[in-house]
Amino acid sequence: MAFFSRLFGKGKANDAAIADAASEAPEAPTATVAAPPTHDGFDAGTAMKVPKLRAYEAFGGAVRVLEAPAGKAWEVDEDGRQGQGFLAMSLRFIRPAEPAPMALLAKIYTLIDGTKPNDPASTDWRAAFAPLFASVDRVDVTTTEQLTMESALPATEVIVEGVSAEGGFPLRIRERRAVLGNEEFVVTAMCAISLLERFAGHIDAWFDTVAFVPSPALPPD
Repeated sequence: MAFFSRLFGKGKANDAAIADAASEAPEAPTATVAAPPTHDGFDAGTAMKVPKLRAYEAFGGAVRVLEAPAGKAWEVDEDGRQGQGFLAMSLRFIRPAEPAPMALLAKIYTLIDGTKPNDPASTDWRAAFAPLFASVDRVDVTTTEQLTMESALPATEVIVEGVSAEGGFPLRIRERRAVLGNEEFVVTAMCAISLLERFAGHIDAWFDTVAFVPSPALPPD
């Protein structure tokens, strides 16, 4: 299934192609840690399992993830290209699954044509993700922050849920966008809703620990 092919086309905000899913994803790799002391009836004899994570740097350190998924089930890809008036860098962690692969992404779009990125707060999210949905049932928008290696930027985050345009399965997209100067920073998670609870730890860690390194400001014309 080429489900993500329409999202990652040749436009400014979408620049990659994700391989078709081949099989149901196995259980997420985990590490077992000792249980904490007993509090309010908590069973201290029960070990806890936490997601197996690692630090990862892409594009010479321009994108850094303190807690990225680890394990052979995850495919990692770094894609960089120049288009008309922009540069795009996209880091992708992909886990093959049915009915579609799960994708965690961190992207930087740098406009080099003298224009500025649009304010994420003004995004028409239904229109932005329309190619991926046959119908949209939920759009929740919140204000938040996006980490850089220097500070935190104001950001807009959205959760969009509905029926996928390809395959007809329940789909959720979570995306955060922030702008600084001529750059837009984007963090995304996409997967079938049925996988969300199973991989909630990976998704939350991705959003909590992706950090960007802004490039030097472009000189004035």
